[in-house]
Amino acid sequence: MRILAAVFLLLGIGTANAQTPSRITPDTANIACVGKADTPQCATATFFACAVRRAAEICAAVGLTEPLRLFDGTVAVEWLVDRASIIRERDVTEDLQHFAWFKAGNTLVEAQVRRCAPEAADCSAEDWVDWQIYLAPLAAGGFAVVGWRGDNEPDGPPEIPDAFQPNQAPEPAQ
Repeated sequence: MRILAAVFLLLGIGTANAQTPSRITPDTANIACVGKADTPQCATATFFACAVRRAAEICAAVGLTEPLRLFDGTVAVEWLVDRASIIRERDVTEDLQHFAWFKAGNTLVEAQVRRCAPEAADCSAEDWVDWQIYLAPLAAGGFAVVGWRGDNEPDGPPEIPDAFQPNQAPEPAQ
């Protein structure tokens, strides 16, 4: 998955230094559209607000059924959107077609993210990390979050579901 993430992400260091980052803390936000999902930027803000504030009504605005637990404890999150692009049919290659979130028509938001203590004036002492947020368009308008990849998502082998029982050799006769 790290290779997949590297293919899709741009290094946004130059971009990060040229823009004012959006910021969410448990109590404040410098972006007005938290709780809305009518644009990819607002859906991204609402996604991060869901993770920081852990409020069910904020999470529901982007189609999440429960608050996200992406960050430990109380935290401020700052982000910059490097690029938002619509996934095209030709982008869905054979090695990507089994991912439910990588579908033609979905929007891929590539962002630089950093986090720090909420009482800090900003998170400039922290390093930027790459994140991807996948948004599906809704028939009624707006977007729902259908997937994400960030630095807190370890790239390990898939876990075998608890209900899966591999075929076993018969016990030898006694």
